[in-house]
Amino acid sequence: MSEDMNKTPDFETALKRLETLVKELEKPDLPLEKSMELFQEGTKLVALCRGILDQAEQEVKVLLETSDGQMKEEDLDQDD
Repeated sequence: MSEDMNKTPDFETALKRLETLVKELEKPDLPLEKSMELFQEGTKLVALCRGILDQAEQEVKVLLETSDGQMKEEDLDQDD
């Protein structure tokens, strides 16, 4: 991983780095060792992004307006 990756990046930074890794991995002349290094970095970033999204999903609430005009908070994953 690069020196910047020693600290935990935020979601947007991790996603941007993933996009860069994909472009690098698509190069046909990339040596196998470098491909493996980039792939390993990418899998760590995917896990990080997935964790951030899972945490955000747990925190997300949807506001629904009730019939009397009041606002009601409801979990996003709640079935109607």
